[in-house]
Amino acid sequence: MLRIGVIDYGVGNLGSVINALRRAGADPVIINNPPELRTVDALILPGVGSFDPAMSMLKPMSNELNSVRGVIPILGICLGLQLMFSGSDEGGLNGLSWYSDRVRRIEGPRIPHIGWDYVKVNNDCELDAVDGYYYFMHSYAVTNPNLKQTLHRRNQVRKYDNTKHTMR
Repeated sequence: MLRIGVIDYGVGNLGSVINALRRAGADPVIINNPPELRTVDALILPGVGSFDPAMSMLKPMSNELNSVRGVIPILGICLGLQLMFSGSDEGGLNGLSWYSDRVRRIEGPRIPHIGWDYVKVNNDCELDAVDGYYYFMHSYAVTNPNLKQTLHRRNQVRKYDNTKHTMR
């Protein structure tokens, strides 16, 4: 059984993520301390909230998190994904800067953008994702992703409709 660490940095939807992992047959482990990052097969960086407070809460774990990047798969969910970038329109702090892109506030007729949209898988995906419809609820996005690093891209009429999911 896969041991998946869910990073608890005080900002996140831990209960939902833990329940989903159990339902999928994984063995979820809540990670509270930096050395624990190396005890699992993969990591999830969840997040619900605002960029600056989340980055401040993650700071004590950031050096160890940076050291395991590329060693084990890391999946960012929602705000957790945004923290992997250089920064966000939502705040003034720097992110982890794993990716040079910046998270931008989306523009459109209704913010937050909520609903089902079609996702086209660009590259081989370790998440077993398939082309199809996925549910979105967001106000921020990476609007000009580096396509070599992009596994999934949401292409709609509105130009802000890009999402980026990265493993390793």
